[in-house]
Amino acid sequence: MIKKRILSFILIGVMSLFVSERGISASIEIEKQILEKFQIEFDRVKAFAESQKRPFASDVLMDFIETQMMKRWSAELTIRAIVGKKRWRVIKPKEKQELILAYENTMKRYLYETFQQYKGQKPVAEKVELHSNHKKGWLTVRLLIPNFSDVTLDLKIYNRDGEWLIYDFRYQGVSFVQLKALDYFLTLKINGAEGLINKLNKKNEQLYKSLESKP
Repeated sequence: MIKKRILSFILIGVMSLFVSERGISASIEIEKQILEKFQIEFDRVKAFAESQKRPFASDVLMDFIETQMMKRWSAELTIRAIVGKKRWRVIKPKEKQELILAYENTMKRYLYETFQQYKGQKPVAEKVELHSNHKKGWLTVRLLIPNFSDVTLDLKIYNRDGEWLIYDFRYQGVSFVQLKALDYFLTLKINGAEGLINKLNKKNEQLYKSLESKP
């Protein structure tokens, strides 16, 4: 009887190791796929930037942002993370959709403004740290900057229906979502969802009006 129990424990231990090794192997493969996928995206962005004359043609740049870059960044996940789960749940459905749209335009504005600072930087996807459920994690990116020290930042990613989407980033331990959370919280508390929507739209309108005035 004792021998059978010992044998059972050994068998269970071996099976556990086997399952664990399979899980580690699967995780490594997923991380490799993520790195490859995002590096292709990064190379596409750099190739576009290198192919354009300076200053960037506004319509060409905005079209690239809308058709290429926004498919990888989820405005919905970002605004939900900034607002927080509890506050997001009490916002009316119509206002949620308006908030998502307003924030999508905000992300386009951020990306448009960021492109104006392009000086030949090259993003390199370095490593991935996935959550145990393999649904979310952090992607570490190193920016190679000509005549300057490299800069490292982390992109927070989430798997939605098989697609890895970005919805936050952090630099030196501080995340974008954390930086925006207090400002958005105060706006929601004082002026409600409509006030936050109007605040975002007002800032975005300034950019779009300037784009319309350019030849």
